[in-house]
Amino acid sequence: MKSIRAGAIAALTVVAALLTGCAAPSPAGTAPSTRTASPTPTPTAAAATAPTARVPLTCDQLVPPAVVAAAFRVPANRVTTETPRNPAFYADERAGALMCMWGEGDPSQPVSEKQLYGWVTVVPGVTREGFEDFRAGIDVGGFDEPLGSEPDTYSMCPQNAFQFCGFFALTRDYGVKAGVWDYGAATYDTQSAWVEAVSAAALPAVRALPAPAPLWQPAGRTLRGAQDCDGLITAADLGGVIGTEVSEVRADGGEDALSTLGINSVVHSYWCAWTTQDSSGLSVAVLPGGAVYAQKTRPAGAVDVTGVGDSAYRSGTTLDVIAAGGWVQVEGDGANDEEQVTIAKRVLANVGFTG
Repeated sequence: MKSIRAGAIAALTVVAALLTGCAAPSPAGTAPSTRTASPTPTPTAAAATAPTARVPLTCDQLVPPAVVAAAFRVPANRVTTETPRNPAFYADERAGALMCMWGEGDPSQPVSEKQLYGWVTVVPGVTREGFEDFRAGIDVGGFDEPLGSEPDTYSMCPQNAFQFCGFFALTRDYGVKAGVWDYGAATYDTQSAWVEAVSAAALPAVRALPAPAPLWQPAGRTLRGAQDCDGLITAADLGGVIGTEVSEVRADGGEDALSTLGINSVVHSYWCAWTTQDSSGLSVAVLPGGAVYAQKTRPAGAVDVTGVGDSAYRSGTTLDVIAAGGWVQVEGDGANDEEQVTIAKRVLANVGFTG
């Protein structure tokens, strides 16, 4: 089952400062002086300290409850899913995306245990390259067909493989990706009807949106991130640290992409995994501007680690590092604690942390 990303977006706080003028008492025997009160300034928004939502819609505005009720073959409720603790999984949230998910049965039941669930993700700032890479990739598999008359709008619902059906689109400012999995009594008609109903509500709502706010960036220095595995750390360098040859096995793209419609290239997140000769594993990930996610997902019992980045902590076989407002992670049993610190320092240097 494909991984789904969701989570809370930090809200912007507003600080109001009001200045007032005051009149001094008039000297005896003189007319009171005329004093103009200082104008009251317009309250201004405080600078955001974390990534902000950039899709000005709620899920009910994107797909109204009545449409949800009609689109699913059984009653469905709003559900959420926990984002895995990997920086690259937070790329959508970092970009300010909106994700809406619905599933049958108990809303508290994990999505992985549901027979039927569907979602729509709206991501601001998707590029033409990211959209076309997705369309040409294994997730689409050539099963896409034009959906309606609008350009860059496609459905996926083959008659011989309809357990999953979905649609995706690129507007001027936003990318949309949606799908429905049905492991129960699905038919081609029920699945294609979901695509028709949900796309008819969601796509016009997205096309009517104003341009998104600029992508949030940390104040001061920030990480530049990576676009491929070598941008994190080369296999030769990684193998040199742990004293054995390593082989790349997975990377952040295609069916292993951890973001939607290539938004990782916009927020400069990336993830890569290697295996060693003894079949141990190692992975490295980066998310510039993602420090808030490292902080809020810190596991209970994690232990602080000094001497790497601005701060760091360890939990099990995972080392998480916060540096220049970003998040770097080294995970796996292919390196011991000391080696993980060395790997993290080299990754930090490669992704733009000068210490």
